[in-house]
Amino acid sequence: MENKIKWFLIFIPLLTYSEPVKIDLSVIDKEFRSRIENVAGIKIDNAAEFFENLVTIVERNDSTRFSELVNYPITIILSGKKIKLKTSKQFLFRYSKIVNDNVKNAVQNQKFESLFVNSKGAMFGNGQIWFASVCEDSNCKESKVKIIAINQ
Repeated sequence: MENKIKWFLIFIPLLTYSEPVKIDLSVIDKEFRSRIENVAGIKIDNAAEFFENLVTIVERNDSTRFSELVNYPITIILSGKKIKLKTSKQFLFRYSKIVNDNVKNAVQNQKFESLFVNSKGAMFGNGQIWFASVCEDSNCKESKVKIIAINQ
C-alpha cells in the first residue's frame, strides 16, 4: 500500500501539467497575418508567442507570470470602480478578482486565428483581455507585447 501512495504522489504533478499551446504559423492565412501586423502593429511571431504564453499561464493559474505580461500602470474596473494599478505587486494582490472565470474562459476558448484586431491591438473573447505592442524605449526601437486592458 505504501508503494502505491508514493507512486500516486509522484504522478500528481504530472496530472495537473498541461502541454504549452503551440501555434503553427504556416497555416495562418495572409489576411489575418496582415491585420495583426499592419492594423494592430504587432509582429505575427510576437503575437503568436504572447498568445501561447497567456493561454498556458491561464491554464496553470500562474498569477506571477500573468502579472509580468501586464503593461503598468493599468486601469481595471472592479465592482464598478476604476482602480489604477501601478505595479505587479498591486495586481497580484487583486489577481483572483481581476482574472476571474469570465476572463479565464475567454482566454481558454479563444482561437488565435479568430482574434478581433483593430488599431488598438487584439482582443480575447468579447474584450476581456486586450494586448498590443508597447514601446520599451523613448524611440520605440524596442517593443514588447503586453496586456493593455482587462475587462470582466
